[in-house]
Amino acid sequence: MKIIVNRGFENMLARVVVFKNARPIVVCPIQKDFCEMDAKEGDHIEIKLKALGMISLASFTYQEGKDTIYIHPTLLC
Repeated sequence: MKIIVNRGFENMLARVVVFKNARPIVVCPIQKDFCEMDAKEGDHIEIKLKALGMISLASFTYQEGKDTIYIHPTLLC
């Protein structure tokens, strides 16, 4: 699964943390706009923005065949 996060150019210090089944599994590097992870049908995925605290950006249950998600939280950054 590929998660693409458009966080804007002026706010690159915010990190994106991906949780799978309530456990943090991926921290998207500041230099990249995407991260990849393995997911199985029914896994609960939550994506949060970590800057001064944690802000939830998206929460969903993974469905087979939907392997790319695009998030545009630039205003939250």
